[in-house]
Amino acid sequence: MKKLFILLSLFFNLILLGQTDFSDNWEDFYSYNNVKDFVKVGTKFYAVVDNAVFTYDTENQELEKLSSVQGLSGETATSIYFSEALEKLVIGYQTGLIEVVDNDGKITLSNDIQRLSITGEKQINDMTEFNSKLFLATPFAIVVYDLEKLQFGDTFFIGAGSSEIVINQIEVFQEMIFAATESGIFSADVNNPNLIDFNNWTQPQGDLIGDFKTMELFNNKLFASRDVNFYEVTSTNSIQLIAAMPTAINDLKASEEFIAIASNKQAQIFNVSLMPVVVANAINQYDYLLNTAYAENQTIFLGTTEFGILQRSFSDSVTHTEIHPQGPLANDSFSITAQNNNLWVVYGAYDDAFGPTSSERGYSHFNGEGWTNIPYNSAYPARDLVHVTIDPDNENKVYISSYGQNNSGNLSATGGLLIVENNAPTSFLNHTNSGLESVSIPGNPLYKSVRVSGTAFDNLGNLWVTNSFIDNRLKKLEPSGAWRSFDLSSIITNFAFGLSDLKIDRTGSIWIGTRRNGVLVYNEAGDRKRALVTEATKGSLPDFNTRSLAVDRNNRIWIGTKKGLVVYPNAGGIFDESIFDAFPVIIDDDGIPKRLLGDQPVNSIAIDGADNKWFGTDTGGVLGTNPSGRETLFNFNKDNSPLPSNKIVKIQVDKSTGKVFFATDKGIVAFNSNVAPFGDESGEVYA
Repeated sequence: MKKLFILLSLFFNLILLGQTDFSDNWEDFYSYNNVKDFVKVGTKFYAVVDNAVFTYDTENQELEKLSSVQGLSGETATSIYFSEALEKLVIGYQTGLIEVVDNDGKITLSNDIQRLSITGEKQINDMTEFNSKLFLATPFAIVVYDLEKLQFGDTFFIGAGSSEIVINQIEVFQEMIFAATESGIFSADVNNPNLIDFNNWTQPQGDLIGDFKTMELFNNKLFASRDVNFYEVTSTNSIQLIAAMPTAINDLKASEEFIAIASNKQAQIFNVSLMPVVVANAINQYDYLLNTAYAENQTIFLGTTEFGILQRSFSDSVTHTEIHPQGPLANDSFSITAQNNNLWVVYGAYDDAFGPTSSERGYSHFNGEGWTNIPYNSAYPARDLVHVTIDPDNENKVYISSYGQNNSGNLSATGGLLIVENNAPTSFLNHTNSGLESVSIPGNPLYKSVRVSGTAFDNLGNLWVTNSFIDNRLKKLEPSGAWRSFDLSSIITNFAFGLSDLKIDRTGSIWIGTRRNGVLVYNEAGDRKRALVTEATKGSLPDFNTRSLAVDRNNRIWIGTKKGLVVYPNAGGIFDESIFDAFPVIIDDDGIPKRLLGDQPVNSIAIDGADNKWFGTDTGGVLGTNPSGRETLFNFNKDNSPLPSNKIVKIQVDKSTGKVFFATDKGIVAFNSNVAPFGDESGEVYA
């Protein structure tokens, strides 16, 4: 196996129109594995991934990337096109947005489709150029875009009676425009000045009726696909079957020599005589799913969902080269942990009711220089990986929480704690070999589920572990390897037993967020327990659903709930007070006192080296404040920063570097806050 991971330079010297280059203070930590499509121009590939673009030059093997950090929108991308005549790169998005990058690096954003008041989907499925005009294939019509003037033109509703119809791909061939649609292949004279009239389009009949997904020009002929069948379009009303694939065809892509037919697990390559010359199949090492494929010079380039572009020769079916910028396994992370220039990423999940999702995805580790991605390993069957805690005595050793389940009777395939050393799993702790316990379901003895979420080390080297949906839901793993269990059932008031975050305050008390029981607090000295709930004098939380916790320098507990933020002012006195309320942070909003963050769900809270607070919300992006929370230092959202989404999943501060990492539901970016180690502020940065 070879992996082509080359140091990245900036994609362009960007001068942006309506966008901003954030690269002085921001970095992207996106996954570039899911190649949705690519185009090849000269020696260079332009590949579009989830929310970014990368290029690969076959001559010098250089990789470059362009993302929201350099000014792209960060939206979910769906298509890519490069105009050789005008030297412009065009990116189409799920929202209907298009962005045009010219040869000077200027980015022009056009959002007319995005702003259309129509119901249903608007994504750009495909783009084809004719006379400096782009024909955009959308789920409702063909939309014309002038690449020279950078503005939209007509919209062609070509269904019967000018109705909406899904346009999958478009080609212009012999002065005719052909559209592969959900209802068949439509065609018209491309020079007709009145293509807006559906009567000027030839409606599909006979064999041209059906859901045609792709079209491609090859050797001065037009080809199309429907389901598993590969056709030549011989006229505006006839097609000829060339071959049938084992599974449905995803894409057709041609060079001068070959046309590649991509299905899920296979690419078949045909020559100009329409004879098959080679078949590329997924193998054990690269069990890929294909979005597209391309062949030239006895070489196949496979656009995969997991491995970027895979390159292999016609003659060698085993050796593959991965082509993509380094990054994590995927962009939809569930949690991250950052410390001492290390970033760990996990992708499991639990649902809104804190039930397992049975996700078999691995973990990723960035060590400051490069990424290591470890897929799910059946030898250590830890599903639903939801949290990472780094060993304070050995930063090469981590404990990964698994929230898994199993209904087959396989005792090892459950949740628990996956122990990883030097990036490799070394052991998996569950109910069979540790003090962790499984959920029991009456009448179903085969069901096993060890639901571990939040974990943290105390100053004595003990690892505290949440073990949900059992009586002894708090566990302690001592340095000796001994386990202790703690029964918190006396402070549980709601049967919804899900546990989320776990933090340890400066007096050694354990604070645990829950789904429907507020915040649970435990101190082993004296076996003291307390619950903060929504009731006045007993917590005054905005909501029982506690999503995040943080402990600051003054031992205040910052609590993020489903309906806002509160602070418990003195963690050390939590067991001594008869009234133990948390309080909102009140800010002055143009003379009107308001609660900081109002009723927004607060998914994550982090505190940097200067005791500044960072809040990640469910829909409003990121708010950074001074230590008291009353002064706003930063307010980031997808419109004024490289954040690809306003849904913040997790925030982590690496206090050794001052970087603040934001994990969103669409990828990870990092901001250099200019807060140096030990809390010294090295300067001010404004967004």
